[in-house]
Parts: sequence; C-alpha cells; structure tokens
Amino acid sequence: MITFGLGIEANPLLASLMHTFGYGTALTGAKVMAALLGIALHLRQVHSAVAVLAAFYLCVAIVPWIMILFG
Repeated sequence: MITFGLGIEANPLLASLMHTFGYGTALTGAKVMAALLGIALHLRQVHSAVAVLAAFYLCVAIVPWIMILFG
C-alpha cells in the first residue's frame, strides 16, 4: 500500500512538480507560494478572503491529515 509520494498525490500540478524537482522542493515551493499569496491578500487588506481561505484549508487539508495520521 502506497501512503506517500507520487502514487498517492491527487493534485496533478503538485505531482508534476514532485516528479520534476523532488518531493521536498515541490512541497516547500507549494507551501511558500501559498504563504506568499496569503500575505499578498493580507497586504491588500482583503482580510475576509484570507479568513475564508484559512478556514477552507483547515477543513480540506489539515483536518483530513490529522484524521489519517491520528484517527
């Protein structure tokens, strides 16, 4: 059973980046880009969008991984 890596990644863009640049570089790049876009929204004072995106991320990324890893 595959639990990590290209065999399980559902995001084709992230899977492509992982294949091209390696796992660590691709994941770091994706997280840095997300953080930079969040900072840009904050600096433009679009706080409601930042709050909605943070809540969405929590629901679709953080909580499922917590359930998988610790559930």
